[in-house]
Amino acid sequence: MEAEFQLTLDSAIYVNSFKSGGWKDRLVFPDIKKFWEARELSFPSEAEWAKKTGSQEPQTLKVQIEELEKKLKQAPVATALK
Repeated sequence: MEAEFQLTLDSAIYVNSFKSGGWKDRLVFPDIKKFWEARELSFPSEAEWAKKTGSQEPQTLKVQIEELEKKLKQAPVATALK
């Protein structure tokens, strides 16, 4: 399967990246996803993955991160020690 997949990649950069990172390689992930979906194997949605791994719903987590970022921006700037 790996050899067949590598034949679908557009350049040596992607092939080398896949050779070093395997099926978990982030650079070629879109190609990996397309390769398996063409074989009628689908990837879980973010929500399905979060539920399966015991994580929070991605949108809920995003909102919580945004709230924390707002609080950090509003925090007073510490003055330098003299």
